[in-house]
Amino acid sequence: MTIQIRPTRLHQLRVRNFRVLRDIDLRPSPLSVILGPNGSGKSTLLDVFAFLQDAASSNLAEAWYRVGRMANLRSRQPFGPVEIDPTYSDELTAGRPVRYHLAIDEVEGAPRLAGKLLQWCYDGTTPENVLDFQHGKGTALDNETTTPRQEALSVGDPLTRGGRPRDRAEA
Repeated sequence: MTIQIRPTRLHQLRVRNFRVLRDIDLRPSPLSVILGPNGSGKSTLLDVFAFLQDAASSNLAEAWYRVGRMANLRSRQPFGPVEIDPTYSDELTAGRPVRYHLAIDEVEGAPRLAGKLLQWCYDGTTPENVLDFQHGKGTALDNETTTPRQEALSVGDPLTRGGRPRDRAEA
């Protein structure tokens, strides 16, 4: 019996207002090389992945504080949230694309989750919303049915734990 291991693959990465990356949309091939002059965003692109990993392993607020809050996270001059939107596949997704959209803003010095979207391609081609929250309200697909249902979660208000705001939606 042969076991086929599917490598992790990044299909698309959209980033808005993250440091020098004001609005990029990458669609890398399985082997991609990032080249550019100093200050063009090569290291910042890697920082996007580090921030996502940090937010996933702890929580959004702690990751936000570690990068130096919004002053070190958001691009200079723009308005609107920082948005990170990767589409990837790996062994856990059985090679099917998964899209995770995260939008972070700051209100009164605290991080706010402006939006969170998780899409899964059950059939391998058509994305379906598993989780869709915008400004604290949205839908989530439960395990019991295949129908999205409204969740009464408030994820837009800053919560504190140890004196720091905390993201309640750590799903």
